[in-house]
Amino acid sequence: GRLVKAMFPSHLNVAFINEYSPEESDWIRAHDLGRQYLEAMMGDQVTVQVLNCVQPGEGAVAAIRREMERTPELRVTLPHAADERLVRRALDMDN
Repeated sequence: GRLVKAMFPSHLNVAFINEYSPEESDWIRAHDLGRQYLEAMMGDQVTVQVLNCVQPGEGAVAAIRREMERTPELRVTLPHAADERLVRRALDMDN
């Protein structure tokens, strides 16, 4: 019961945080098409925030923190796997 509910929540809060806009980057455009599909398929089961043109590094950390303060149980997506360290820093998980 509870484990399944934790793994599959009834509502998702998702933030797509991008360094560029979809018009500037084919990579971001592809992610944006995925976002649009996510919204179309999940309807009112998902709330999506899109932040484009976010400066990398501390700008991304600040954006993540701001969105996490505003939105409970936020899932953050970043276009590059290496940016996981930014999420960890935003969550104060790094030393």
